[in-house]
Amino acid sequence: MPFQPATPLPRTLSEALRFAADLQDKIEASRPAVEFVAKFVEASATQPLRAVAKVLKVNERDFVAKLIEEGILYRLAGKLTPASQRMDAGRFEVKEIVTKDGFATVHMRFTTLGVEWIARKVVEWNQKAVVPA
Repeated sequence: MPFQPATPLPRTLSEALRFAADLQDKIEASRPAVEFVAKFVEASATQPLRAVAKVLKVNERDFVAKLIEEGILYRLAGKLTPASQRMDAGRFEVKEIVTKDGFATVHMRFTTLGVEWIARKVVEWNQKAVVPA
């Protein structure tokens, strides 16, 4: 689970330097993933939640739980729905799709802006989990 605190604060200068070096290594290691997200974002206009979770390499259930916890999404009649301020900011799009059988269903999707924004939020959440306040 990516949102749990993992390490204690360093107590000595050498521990702090080692901790900083380890964080830098993690940043360098995530660089290809960040570049991949950038290409993914450029590839198409909107992305479903599952695809965004996969690209960010987070567990989909944990991701949804965190989005609900942070007030980014909520459930309306069992469907995930973005908060209105997130919709107004252009981070989500809600599409109504009519199936071959004539049934209408609503799908929430991340816009390009939303994918970039949520990728930054996930990094922020993960950093908070690694470095306790």
